[in-house]
Amino acid sequence: MQKLFYIGILFLWGCSPRLRSGKNEEKIWTFTYIKSVDNQKDKLKKYLEKNWFAMDSVAVKQKLIAQYELYENQSIDSLAKWDYIVAVEYFNKKGYEGIAEKFEEIRKKHKTVKIEELGFKELGKVVGSETITKKTYPRKKS
Repeated sequence: MQKLFYIGILFLWGCSPRLRSGKNEEKIWTFTYIKSVDNQKDKLKKYLEKNWFAMDSVAVKQKLIAQYELYENQSIDSLAKWDYIVAVEYFNKKGYEGIAEKFEEIRKKHKTVKIEELGFKELGKVVGSETITKKTYPRKKS
C-alpha cells in the first residue's frame, strides 16, 4: 500500500511542471478604465462587446489569456471617472507583453464593427490602466 502511495506522488510530480520546478507562477490581471464621451455609454458597451471581446474570445480559445470580464460603474453621476473596466486575466506576470505578437495577429484579422457608424474614438477613451494580482480565498463553511 505504501508503495502505491509513493508511485502516486511520483506520478503527480512528473505530470506537474509547477510542482517539479517549485514555482507557482502567479496570474495577473490588467484593468483598463474606460469613460464614454458625449453620453455614449450604451453604445460604448456594444462597441467593446463586438470588438474588444470578440478578439479576447479568440485569445481565450488560443490560450493566450485566461479570461476577460466587464465591470460597469453604476454611478449616476455624469462626472464619474470611469464607466467600464475591462479586466483581462493573463497566465503569467508578463501580461500583454507576453502575448503581444500573437494578439496582434488576432487584431489584424478582426474587422472593426462600428456602432451606428461610430468607432472607439467617438464613443470613449481609456482613462487609466492598472496591473493587479488577485487572490481568492475559500469560503468558510458554516
